[in-house]
Amino acid sequence: MLKRRHLLCLVPGLSLGLYLGCVHHPVQTVLPPEPAPYQQFVSQKFDWSTVKRVVLLPLANQTDFEHASVELQTNLAAELQRMGRFDIVVATVEDPAARARDVFANGGFDEIELLRIARQYDAQAILFGNVTNYHPYAPPRVGLSLVMICPAEGVAIASTDGLWDARELTTARQAHEYLQQKLSWRQGLLGVDRVLESPDVYQRFVCHQIASSLNPPDMNVAAPPLSNVPTEILPAGYESPAGAPLRKFKPHIR
Repeated sequence: MLKRRHLLCLVPGLSLGLYLGCVHHPVQTVLPPEPAPYQQFVSQKFDWSTVKRVVLLPLANQTDFEHASVELQTNLAAELQRMGRFDIVVATVEDPAARARDVFANGGFDEIELLRIARQYDAQAILFGNVTNYHPYAPPRVGLSLVMICPAEGVAIASTDGLWDARELTTARQAHEYLQQKLSWRQGLLGVDRVLESPDVYQRFVCHQIASSLNPPDMNVAAPPLSNVPTEILPAGYESPAGAPLRKFKPHIR
C-alpha cells in the first residue's frame, strides 16, 4: 500500500502528463461550410462593365399562390438594388412577346423582342424568373429559377436555380443568421423564428441569397456600351414578324 507522500508525488505527475498531452495533441473540430440551397452560373468571360441597367420582368408562376410572383419580384428587385451592382428596373406589365414561362418551358426567346425591350428600358440585360415552388406557412419554402440574358449577344450570362426549404436544417440556420445579421427587428416572442413565420421576411432572405449569387466579379476588360451599336437596337414600337423563329439561349462562352 502506497504511503501518503507517494500519492502526493504521483498526482502532480499525472496532472502534468495530462497537461502536456493536451498541449502536444490538440483536438480541433472544423465544420465544413454549409452549402447554399441553389446552383448558380455567372459568366467569367462576359464583360460585366457593359451592364449598367437590368430589367426584371414579371415572374412566371407555377404555384397555386397567384400573389407569390408579384411579392417575390418586389423583394428581388429591392435586394438586387441594395447590392448596388446594377440599376434595376421593374417591368410591371408583362410583355406578351417575352414571357418568362415560355423561356423556361422551351428554353427559347424572341431575340428581336428582347432587343426591343432593352431599348425601351435603356437596359443592357434582361432578367427572367420562374416561381417553381412556394409554401408561405411555417416551415416555408420557395423555389426559384432565374436567367439573365444579354439581348445584344443573345446569350445567357447568369442563372440561379434553387429550392429554399426551411424543413432542411441548413436552410433554416442560414435564414436565422440572415435575420440576426441583416435585419434590425425588435426582439419579440418569436425571436429568430420570425424569419420562418413571416412570408415576407423569408422571401427577403431568399432574394438576398439570389442577389448575392448574381453579383458578378469586377471585370477590367473594357468594351463599348450597347448604346454605341444602334443597328442592334430596334425601335420600341417594332413588332416581330408572325412565326419568327425563337432563339435558344445558351451560356456565354468565348
